[in-house]
Amino acid sequence: MFEEMGPSKPYIISGFLVAIVLGAGSILSILLYPEWDINLNSFSDLGDSMSPSKWIFNGACMLAGILLGVFSMGYVKFGKKYSKIGGYAFIITAILMFLVGLISKEVSDSHLYFSMAFAFAFFISAAIICIQNVVDREWKYLIPTVIAGFVIMVTWILYLNDEIVKYGVAQLICFIGAFVWFLSEAVRNAKLGFGTEREN
Repeated sequence: MFEEMGPSKPYIISGFLVAIVLGAGSILSILLYPEWDINLNSFSDLGDSMSPSKWIFNGACMLAGILLGVFSMGYVKFGKKYSKIGGYAFIITAILMFLVGLISKEVSDSHLYFSMAFAFAFFISAAIICIQNVVDREWKYLIPTVIAGFVIMVTWILYLNDEIVKYGVAQLICFIGAFVWFLSEAVRNAKLGFGTEREN
């Protein structure tokens, strides 16, 4: 899969590493913190001072932020028009992810703002890159995005409607939806390239 990627290979591999680091770090943090309750706690609680897995969760966020920054540079260096813009937006997202891990919620109230800004920046960045996929008519790679986006939208509607879905559950569903999109995009880049270095 990676043989023909040429100079973009390190950026493509970093995309898969983001998914591995963040996914494994989150799962391990939850397993090591049995008191954490998805119906009562947020993901940020995995990284606070009471969490026995705080170093794992916060470390995973910071490392994933660095890897996401590397992945983003692939779009900046090799992407087409919209994906290049999305790459710059993802660099901001990567910085925010790193700050989420660096500054835990009990250290500063800014953690909440960084977390919210990260979520917003991620979805904006992904949306911009999806525009490029639409322009390139890469429909099969848009299917996971459409499904994930629909599920996330319904989840937040249910949360805002008298909290039919609890906040922790809503966060988890959004995390899984974003994870599905990100992994799908990483596979697309591995097969087709970031943009201008390979013609689709």
